[in-house]
Amino acid sequence: MLIILILLIYSISTFNLIEVGIMEARNFQTAKEMVEDNNWLLPTLNGEPRYQKPPLPTWLTALSVLLFNSKSIIFYRIPAILLLFIIGITSYFFSLKIKFNKNESLINGLITVSSIYIIAIIFEAPWDIFAHGFMFLAIYFLFSSLENKFNLKQNILIGLLIG
Repeated sequence: MLIILILLIYSISTFNLIEVGIMEARNFQTAKEMVEDNNWLLPTLNGEPRYQKPPLPTWLTALSVLLFNSKSIIFYRIPAILLLFIIGITSYFFSLKIKFNKNESLINGLITVSSIYIIAIIFEAPWDIFAHGFMFLAIYFLFSSLENKFNLKQNILIGLLIG
């Protein structure tokens, strides 16, 4: 738990220093317009409809900005950082489930959150981390459901995470 807390503090402090890329800027502008225009159903970019990207990451980013009531770049990145940690925690528990010990599982989780691919997709294509995170959670729950008897709630959750 201490390692997760240290990584979270480190991530929040360093992810604020990295410059905003073109894709990230477009996504953040869409979230900013969503908050400013109070238009949560139809995302726009510079006033034009933007339907090329799924709205869930934009909604989560806009909620983060509203929740913290700040326009600092770090608050636009918090949902992606949280998904990064969800992926790491899921990797840890998935490793435990496939019979790794706690140390090996911790190493797997740390490798996952520190891999260049995972970190790069947060900044190069920030909405991809949401698809990866939700899909990895779905795979974890799907694997868990194969070990147990049929559970309707768990299967609905798997479907929602994949969707």
